[in-house]
Amino acid sequence: MTLSIERLGPKGDGIGLQSEKYAYVEGAVPGDRVKARVRMDAQGVSRGEILEILHPSPHRQKASCIHYEKCGNCTVQHLNPAFYRQWKIEIVKEGLRKQNLRPREWLDTLFVGDHNRRRATFSGPMLNVGSVDAYESNPGSVQSLSEAAVEKPLRAFCRDLFQNPLSRDELNRYDAIVFDPPRAGCLAQAKSMALAKTPTLIGVSCNPATFARDARILCDGGYRLRSMQIVDQFLWSHHVEMVGVFRKRKGHPG
Repeated sequence: MTLSIERLGPKGDGIGLQSEKYAYVEGAVPGDRVKARVRMDAQGVSRGEILEILHPSPHRQKASCIHYEKCGNCTVQHLNPAFYRQWKIEIVKEGLRKQNLRPREWLDTLFVGDHNRRRATFSGPMLNVGSVDAYESNPGSVQSLSEAAVEKPLRAFCRDLFQNPLSRDELNRYDAIVFDPPRAGCLAQAKSMALAKTPTLIGVSCNPATFARDARILCDGGYRLRSMQIVDQFLWSHHVEMVGVFRKRKGHPG
């Protein structure tokens, strides 16, 4: 089957129209014309495998890593850098658009260089400006935090915020809150935070869709999305992280 690839999906698959249905083709790039084998997966989604690239896209490049075809981690190394960077930015912006969200300011996107992946924890820097309470559902993580808190104003609590989110009164004790949920987001906790009077919320996320959903709840509760920054620390993958800063609007004390 011959397909013309129109756009790139959020997981890096090229998307082409096939018999009035979209097919997701791994390794395809917008602008490609490919011969592909298309099959239906268990969820009823058409998935394609490239048999031949009939006309390569100008956005395509040869992968620089010799292990690219076998490794499976850097799934979009066949995109040229300019197209790749714009795609990463649009993944986040599209999630916000779907929730009718517009931050007042977009900070410059941070693209981490090759061989330099890292993940920062916020507890350390926050201790420079005040005491910190940390909530974590994993007992091992709580123990590690507690052991690291010797002579520091850091308290660590074991609590599942999915099942037992902090209440409005508990949240109101804090001057600022940083929330960094897993990909599922923090729906229950977002509903509670929307009712609080905490002046500043900082959201960290690896899922544009759930971040935008939770951000919509916060904004409907009186917060303003002050700024957004995209962080691409997993180079050449479809994963992307983002940081959003929310300020409570006047007239919504919580």
